[in-house]
Amino acid sequence: MKIAVLFGSFNPMTNAHMTAMKKAVEYLNADRGLFVATNGEYLKRKTVKINDPFYLTEDERREIIEKVCEGEDKLSFGMFELGGINPSRFKTLCKLQKQYPDAAVLAHPECKGTILKLADVIGSTAALLSYAQKSDKQQFIVVTESGILHEMQKSCPDKEFIPAPPEATDGGTLCSCNECNYMRLNTLEKVYNCLRYEYPQVEVDAAVAAKAIKPIERMLALSEDLKR
Repeated sequence: MKIAVLFGSFNPMTNAHMTAMKKAVEYLNADRGLFVATNGEYLKRKTVKINDPFYLTEDERREIIEKVCEGEDKLSFGMFELGGINPSRFKTLCKLQKQYPDAAVLAHPECKGTILKLADVIGSTAALLSYAQKSDKQQFIVVTESGILHEMQKSCPDKEFIPAPPEATDGGTLCSCNECNYMRLNTLEKVYNCLRYEYPQVEVDAAVAAKAIKPIERMLALSEDLKR
């Protein structure tokens, strides 16, 4: 089973939210689409901070989402983010583990230490994909770049991959091992120009480069070991 999850405050729910979810379910060929809403404590604190008078309670937002989803067989309200005024991926991930007790948690090494402690498998995206293909488990909670989910589902169509949610930083923005905005700055055009014209160039001091290459080589070596 493939599940598409859309996170947001939904304060209020809009046609754009519904359109985004429908397109996501269609594009991913997902079996279900779940709306996961920002919890009331954090949302109330955020609206007060930016002097926004419009605030819907959890009950009101849940009722609206459920009403909008009526008649939509694949779409439904999922849950509210855990963690109170500090939405926590760690706490939400713990709940996901309880919800899917047989699922293996797959995490990328760049995730926070608290997340890695919960992980069953830590490795590069290639290593995690390889593990999912070889494992006898049928469910996996994935804590890495969401782009790998498509390849995982494509390689293992009979298995279920559950993406872990993002968490709020001190600045109130959402940070996620699943969605790296910096990685998404790379485009096919930029890759083409880099390979074809070898620009832009980044010059690094030789001493710094010698140290920087070590973790890259180590990461590649670990990936090769896990493939065997």
